[in-house]
Amino acid sequence: MNFIIIILVLMFVVCGEILLDIYGEYKKIGGAPFNFAYHINAFGKPVVFISRIGKDPDARVILDFLALRNFNSENIQIDDKKATGNVIVSLKDGIPDYTITRDVAYDYIEYDKINIGPEVSLLYIGTLAQRSSISRNSIHELAEQHKSAKCFYDVNLRKDNFDMRIVKDSLLLADIVKINDEELRVLAESFNINGDESSSMSGLSDKFAIESVCVTKGAEGSVLLCNGIFYEKSSPDSPDVIDTVGAGDAYSSVLALGIINGWGPALTADRASEFAMDICGINGAVPDDLFFYDKYKGWFL
Repeated sequence: MNFIIIILVLMFVVCGEILLDIYGEYKKIGGAPFNFAYHINAFGKPVVFISRIGKDPDARVILDFLALRNFNSENIQIDDKKATGNVIVSLKDGIPDYTITRDVAYDYIEYDKINIGPEVSLLYIGTLAQRSSISRNSIHELAEQHKSAKCFYDVNLRKDNFDMRIVKDSLLLADIVKINDEELRVLAESFNINGDESSSMSGLSDKFAIESVCVTKGAEGSVLLCNGIFYEKSSPDSPDVIDTVGAGDAYSSVLALGIINGWGPALTADRASEFAMDICGINGAVPDDLFFYDKYKGWFL
C-alpha cells in the first residue's frame, strides 16, 4: 500500500510599505508591514513581502540589507519615477513620533506585478499604504483573490495619513485586528461604539464580525479578545528599554503566528508580549543580528 504524506505549508503574505526610518544622522529600514514580514522570515516561516521602492540610493540600501539577510525581495517592485519612502522619527522619553513623506513608491504598488502562489494562510494588511488608491486597490484585490486566508489588519493610524472610510473597509475584511489603546478610542468614537475598553473591543468585534481583537497598551500590557473571551497580559518587567519603535509590529508577528499555529490565546499573548519587550531593548524596529531570534526557536518545534 502506498501512502501519500501531505505537508501543510503556512504561507504568510504581507502587502504594504517598506521605507527608511531616519533618526537624526542615521537610517534604519522600517515600515510596519516590513517589520512584521522580517520577523516572520527570521522565525523561519514562509513569507511573501509585497511593496515598492524607488530607483535611488535609499532603495540600494534596502536591497543590500535584504540580500545580506536572505530575505526574498522578488515582490518588491521598482518605481522609475517615485522615491523610496522615508519617515523622520523623533523620540521623546523613548516614545516615537513620525513625520511621513507622501507620494512615494509604496503608494503605487501594482497588483499585476505581484507574483505569489495560490496557497495563502494569512494576509497582512495595514492602513498607511492604503492612502493611495493604487496600492489600496492592489491590497483589496489580494484579499478578494485569497478569501480563504485569514486577514490580519494591523491598524497603525498615522497622523494625517488615514481616512476612516479606508479603516472601515479594512475592518470588514479582517479576521484578526491588532490596535493600540489610543486607536481603539478613535475607532470607538468614529463607529459609535460606547462603553469602556472591554465594551469597545466587543463592539468592534461584533460590528465587523472580527474573530480576534488585540489591544496593546504599552507599559500596561495587552488585552486579547478571542471568540468572546478576554485574555489580559501585563507587560513584562524590563530595565533595558531603549525605545519602543516597532514594538507593536513585533507583537503582531507573534500574535499572527500564535493564532495560525493554534497556540491558544493565553500562550500567544504571553509570547507576543515577551518578544515585543525584547524588541524594546534594541535601537529601531528590527535587530541587525539574526542571532537575536535564536532565543525563540523553541516556540516552533
